[in-house]
Amino acid sequence: CTGQIVACLGGRSHAVLAHISSSVSYLLSVFSTSSESAWLAVLVGALGQTRAVAVSVLGARLGQAEQMGRGEHAGAVANMNAVVKTVAPLIYSRLFAIADGLPYSASAAIMLWCAAVAASVDKRHWSGD
Repeated sequence: CTGQIVACLGGRSHAVLAHISSSVSYLLSVFSTSSESAWLAVLVGALGQTRAVAVSVLGARLGQAEQMGRGEHAGAVANMNAVVKTVAPLIYSRLFAIADGLPYSASAAIMLWCAAVAASVDKRHWSGD
């Protein structure tokens, strides 16, 4: 199903919309006061859960254009994931200590920044565009 969405929207449009979907979902989570509003945040964020698909394809294509082998690219992605999965919980726990909704607000801001970055990438680099 995700492949069909990416094919329909194009890689860049999908990445931008998926990151915006995540951002709105995080903001709804900040202001959620009932189970209904929490479920609305989950529903709105559904597209956002596919945000890595087109971005991964873009990364592989750009890596290949820079003469990176598949193994080198996979290693670079794994290293970045390891750093993020180590540092992010430390940052988010600090944000939560400051204010309950702050991690969600920070995530919303990061997702909007990611949407802007995705929108700024030249359309010819995205597969399906």
